[in-house]
Amino acid sequence: MPVQNLEFTDLSAVRKFARFPIWLPEFVPKGLPFYHAYISDYADGSENVRVVYMELGNLPDADIKSLDILMISTDQPVTLDSITHQFRTILIHDRRVQVRAQTGYSYWTASSPAR
Repeated sequence: MPVQNLEFTDLSAVRKFARFPIWLPEFVPKGLPFYHAYISDYADGSENVRVVYMELGNLPDADIKSLDILMISTDQPVTLDSITHQFRTILIHDRRVQVRAQTGYSYWTASSPAR
């Protein structure tokens, strides 16, 4: 599916270009700076916003601390089954959420550095 990808180094620009309100955590671990944000706009009208906080260091380093937030706006229903099978992930924690009369899930997964 055709997609347009944008990369940002400023959170205010992300809020300006995203088509839905951006949620950021109230608490980010001390010393974990904002790194980048990415917006992916898909031809079907879906949009993904990814916000990454990451300590400085070499990306392949397994000890780098990071917080990676992915927000998805879609008209497709998001079910727990679709999360676990589409991405083949093991969920550490999941929570059912309701936003604008639609039910979905927020979840945590383990991650490892890109190789």
